[in-house]
Amino acid sequence: MPTVHRDDAVIEFLAEGAGDPVVLVPGLGVDTSYFADLIRGLARAGFRAIAVNPRGAGASTGPTDGLTLHTLAADVAAVIDSLPVRPVHVVGHGFGNRVARCLITDRPDLARSVVLLGGAGDFEPTAEVIGALRSWARPDATESDCLDYVRFAVADPSAARRILRVSTRWPAVAVAQQSASRAMRPGDLRWDRSRAPILVVQGLADPISPPHLGHALRDQLGDRVRVADIPDAGHMIFLEQPDAVADAMISFLREH
Repeated sequence: MPTVHRDDAVIEFLAEGAGDPVVLVPGLGVDTSYFADLIRGLARAGFRAIAVNPRGAGASTGPTDGLTLHTLAADVAAVIDSLPVRPVHVVGHGFGNRVARCLITDRPDLARSVVLLGGAGDFEPTAEVIGALRSWARPDATESDCLDYVRFAVADPSAARRILRVSTRWPAVAVAQQSASRAMRPGDLRWDRSRAPILVVQGLADPISPPHLGHALRDQLGDRVRVADIPDAGHMIFLEQPDAVADAMISFLREH
């Protein structure tokens, strides 16, 4: 896979298809491999799907101490800056939504549109959610621990083993990402730095980012935000209901 160099980091990305670029940012502690079916769907629909591995995952390297979301967003920006076509459509899943939001705060010139999968806005997670995320991110987490997390996160627990099988976990990356998120200050993430249209694709059974958050973001930002509520889906939404998610995304991307 191709790479770009940024200061003392090397960022790896996967690119498939031709057309308008769609840059995908994965969630907490995982690499881009779980986007495989979504990438193929975007490529078949006439887009160039570009999925970025966070530093520490795959062949992406670089210091992971003292990171902030600004660092991680700049890694994604370096990939976008290397592309022949800009601005791009930016897609984030879970934690990747925070990276995408920081990207449009710091480099609003790079985003043509933004798609948020499984999460929107700021909220205080419950103790149960915090415990589940910590279990997933623990370096010594067993396969059983990870299965318990996925069963908690999805609408249909019987799908957990299939979803875990396609999700390559990088615990040290998750630890660094959580630290980067905690290092942020109030006001560091600002929607008003960009006028890019936003699509929120959310599972109605998502326990980690409840669906009322997407509607609250639409109330806050008005017509700039569109919300696609997906029944029978939790936090791993594009792996739970791939056809419904792809249809909502592709329709939105074609408009912009």
